[in-house]
Amino acid sequence: MNPLVFEETGSLGDPALHDACIYRIDFGDKQVTFFCRAPDGQSTRLELRGVEHMLSNGLAEQNVLLDVCVEDDSDVCVQVLSRVLPGAGVSQQAYRDLVLQRLQQKQLMLLRFSPSYGGEILVLCKEALYESES
Repeated sequence: MNPLVFEETGSLGDPALHDACIYRIDFGDKQVTFFCRAPDGQSTRLELRGVEHMLSNGLAEQNVLLDVCVEDDSDVCVQVLSRVLPGAGVSQQAYRDLVLQRLQQKQLMLLRFSPSYGGEILVLCKEALYESES
């Protein structure tokens, strides 16, 4: 398996998943595996390991990706973390601050799967790998 490669903008460069359809998602043992198929028929398996939190909304029978990106801007991360880890209590804010610190120290990564159609997916994980097949 290969590590995901992100461009300077944070968008996923390799593998190319623009307009790919997520056709299956497997969960288990702090790992989430996405199975994607590109319009040209290329199949890609994304393995997110050490998953600590995940939020998805609007998932549909078909979920077509516009973009996958890694978020590393602190302001964006704060906004996203308030969605992934909601709550206004002192302890909840302290936990969000700890997670933000771990993101800044590259101990965690925040991945955003933005849809063309279907649902958005946000994942906090330690490692992201892929394998493609023809």
